[in-house]
Amino acid sequence: MSSESNRQRHCRPAAESEMALAAKSHHSNGEVTHDDENNDNEEELDDNVIFADGFDDQNMERPSFTQPSQHPTIPMVLSEPGVKPVIQIPATINRYLRDYQRDGVHFLYQHFSKNTGAILGDDMGLGKTVQVIAFIAAVLGKTGTKADVFYQFMDGKTGGKQKDSISKISDTVLIVSPGSVMYNWKEELETWGHFKMGLFHGNTKEDTLQRTLRGRLDVALTTYETMRNHLDDVNKVQWLAVIMDEVHRLKDPKSQITVAAKALRAKRRYGLTGTPLQNKLEEFWCVLDWANPGSLGKSKTFTREFDKPIREGQTYDATKRELALSRKKSKNLQDMIRKFFLRRTKDLIANQLPHKDELVVFCPLTSFQEDVYQTLLQNPDVELITKKNFPCDCGSGVDRGKCCYKVNTIECAQYTVTC
Repeated sequence: MSSESNRQRHCRPAAESEMALAAKSHHSNGEVTHDDENNDNEEELDDNVIFADGFDDQNMERPSFTQPSQHPTIPMVLSEPGVKPVIQIPATINRYLRDYQRDGVHFLYQHFSKNTGAILGDDMGLGKTVQVIAFIAAVLGKTGTKADVFYQFMDGKTGGKQKDSISKISDTVLIVSPGSVMYNWKEELETWGHFKMGLFHGNTKEDTLQRTLRGRLDVALTTYETMRNHLDDVNKVQWLAVIMDEVHRLKDPKSQITVAAKALRAKRRYGLTGTPLQNKLEEFWCVLDWANPGSLGKSKTFTREFDKPIREGQTYDATKRELALSRKKSKNLQDMIRKFFLRRTKDLIANQLPHKDELVVFCPLTSFQEDVYQTLLQNPDVELITKKNFPCDCGSGVDRGKCCYKVNTIECAQYTVTC
């Protein structure tokens, strides 16, 4: 099967006619019909499935914010003209995106359509999470309306048969993140669309895996540690795409998490990071090699061709020849990574960001807070800091912090006697 036809198989069209067909197939005289042959306990409706009958699109739109959008409610087409099905960012999401965020979604989709990976390295606070959710909504054919709820209902009740072969590509996106933000991803997905989600974490791992194998989930969420410890289970699914939040955690090629991440069964790998990695090129290579294996060559080759000459040209005693070679190699590397690494800083897109108003409010301390504050100031360790620029007591004329008060000599003496 060609890559074009394969891509079309895994991009669900967002057509109103399909919504109408879903309503017609599952509603008769206001009642919902069931397939009695598959009506077992595990196929009961999830708690988050909503019966959409009686609600119009506006009632069930996601996202739905009290503040009106500044853009018209129209979708943004990502696929090429004439390509079917049409892949587009739902109008409900697109109306809230800024131009640079639309560019980010288009960047991810370009690589998705080519079965390649990419890294989105925007500064923190520029909405990488929203860009990824818009991208997922587009490739899964979401509309952000009650039509998605009908699709959820249909996906949960159409046979429920496990896929015949685990080699078949799933329609589920895997999101791997630090445990501290996994539930934030869940909340954001619930805010921005109607997604069938499951946590591959804790005591829900097996249930989420089985629902994924049966094609009932849009998104599975897990942590780096769970992915590493249960890699065999994770690899029972060939994921539609894998999203790695804080992908700079894969900077060490020898770490167990990096080894596990590179073994994931997914060609479409997308990383998010707000941490610059260009200062250490070997770490940068490791992250990019996860997204697109072999795109920068092997590690030793990359070190010889790029890392070493660039570093040599940055030393204070570099010759003119080394400096010229360093600049040439740096430019060549930038040209190579520009294809699959997109980074925007706040300064770069400042004209698209809202105006920042700062309001400074001084709040007086309570009596209890003042007592605690004064006690803290009298602590010997704090005095070392607050008085470090005072003239030293020994009369040397040197600051205390550079003379006799480099450390807390009293506590050091007590520690020595105790030990």
